[in-house]
Amino acid sequence: PAVQPSPPPRMPPTSPPSRTPSPPVQWTELEPTDSNKIEKDPHLYFAHGGRADFRGRHLQLYNFFSAPGLSANLRMENATFTLHGGRLTVDGSFITEFHLVARVGLAGRRWANFSYWASELNENSWGWRVINGTCDRRRVRIGKGGDKRCEELSVSMQMSTATFIVGNWTAVVRGTRTFAVAGPQHRLDVSFSVHGDYAARNLPHG
Repeated sequence: PAVQPSPPPRMPPTSPPSRTPSPPVQWTELEPTDSNKIEKDPHLYFAHGGRADFRGRHLQLYNFFSAPGLSANLRMENATFTLHGGRLTVDGSFITEFHLVARVGLAGRRWANFSYWASELNENSWGWRVINGTCDRRRVRIGKGGDKRCEELSVSMQMSTATFIVGNWTAVVRGTRTFAVAGPQHRLDVSFSVHGDYAARNLPHG
């Protein structure tokens, strides 16, 4: 009889090549701060370290901040200005109005409305009628060195800087020259800050 060929020898299983473990990913924690700001044309700096630039539409209002019982709207205005000693011409935009609305009084049944107008600043960046508004429908006007209290909301102004404090929130609005070759002659820089754990409990946005 024919001799049957023997089967090929079985090879021992091979183990996969060893791999050097990758080093763990190193995450950088952004330290949260208790404030953020909007400045220049404008650049936005957020509370947890983020940054952004914003170009709004001419003469449009934008809601930049909202929390329970408090809201702030900003108006943008186109401007042309130069940088680097006039070597660079920029067509940008500036904040020219700040409008704050708050619910105040017992159970938040009253309204407080205050507006800061950059157009009311003079060549020395101050004025007598820079802020106007209403406190429970009573008209209010504030200028350099003035202050007003509307229930728990306080407003004060030193030269071109206005401070609005209500509850745990503080908004600071500063007027300054733009040196624009076309457009508004003054702009507003705005910052918001919070005290305590109010932001964690109420999740404001803007």
